[in-house]
Amino acid sequence: MFPLLLTQTVQISKDDKLFAKQLCEGDKIALSNFQELFSDELFYIASKFIYRIRKQINYNEAWPYRNKKGYTIYVDDDVATTYVWLVEFSGKKSCKYIGINGASFSTYITSVLNHNWTSVDHFRWYKSKQSEEIPDDILEDILEDIEKPVSPEDIQDFKIIENIFVKVLSTLSDSENKFMSIYDYLNAAQIYDTFSPFPDYMEKLKILNIKDVYLVYTRLKKKVYNNFVKLFPKEFHEYEINEEKIKTSLEVYYYYIKKDNINSSNE
Repeated sequence: MFPLLLTQTVQISKDDKLFAKQLCEGDKIALSNFQELFSDELFYIASKFIYRIRKQINYNEAWPYRNKKGYTIYVDDDVATTYVWLVEFSGKKSCKYIGINGASFSTYITSVLNHNWTSVDHFRWYKSKQSEEIPDDILEDILEDIEKPVSPEDIQDFKIIENIFVKVLSTLSDSENKFMSIYDYLNAAQIYDTFSPFPDYMEKLKILNIKDVYLVYTRLKKKVYNNFVKLFPKEFHEYEINEEKIKTSLEVYYYYIKKDNINSSNE
């Protein structure tokens, strides 16, 4: 049965961590509030995921959902079940919300829902539910566009240089570290919005507009690379470090290692 949405306007509690905890625990009121607040985003992503797989929406069997901006999204059975999957997925991901660097729950969950990895998880789930095989051309098209998550092998490779890499990262300033710690969580606009209330950070990072976010990341990645060469020249050659390995190591450290350490310290 497709879930009913509340009709009244709902505000997330000022305590985002409490709201995330309630969602994580499956609190019915929190789940209803979540759907009221994020239904537009959920329906949009659900229809986008299904269209990407099927390349069409069955309008004869779909019903129109009108979002808060007045746009219509057509919802058929696959879109509806994907919506339910996204609600359940969001509940699980809310368990990991820690409000890193002051990011709101709304910013966090929107970033998660729009991340390529969510598309990967949904595709695997959808494929497992189908009685018929998805055509190879569609399968290849989806897999080509999806950015692959960091692999277990990448994590194992990082473990070999972890102690050295952490020392290299210690050469980054506080503002640079904060920037790198949220780069894999948020998109450029969200990163800009996160730092914009703090002019000192904006000045230190040289962020004047959203496009500068990409320039900052490129600059910091290069800085880490150069510092690795300077501080550990022997290990740099021994482990065949290159720019791609630096990029992967940054992803592993900030998305897996540092995040896990933060979560562990909060338990």
